[in-house]
Amino acid sequence: ARSNACQRKGRSGRCRPGDYYALFSSVQYEHLFVDTHSPEMQRTQVENLCLQVKAMGFDDITETLGRAPDPPDRRTIDAAISALITLGALREDRSVTRLGRLLMSLPIHPQLGKLLLYSRLFECSD
Repeated sequence: ARSNACQRKGRSGRCRPGDYYALFSSVQYEHLFVDTHSPEMQRTQVENLCLQVKAMGFDDITETLGRAPDPPDRRTIDAAISALITLGALREDRSVTRLGRLLMSLPIHPQLGKLLLYSRLFECSD
């Protein structure tokens, strides 16, 4: 984003001696860069975030995420919760399952985590 490039340019020479060299042309800057990025919480999948909310002891995922400074869309949260229920990480009452607790400990998307856990369980790996 243009805002990131501007921030990096401003940092050079301020903290310690240095120069800024852009590795893109002015044409790329003008035509390919967006002004700013939307907040990460609004542009990424939130399944992991939903599990983290439960891991921290909050009961209502939607309410908790809704209080964030730049919350994800409610439909995004509902879709993530529905996906976690289908995956078996949450029960219908939104409590965390045993599988969900295992998935919380993995630094990857829950679907990929389940795939890896099951591949190990069924000895599908080399």
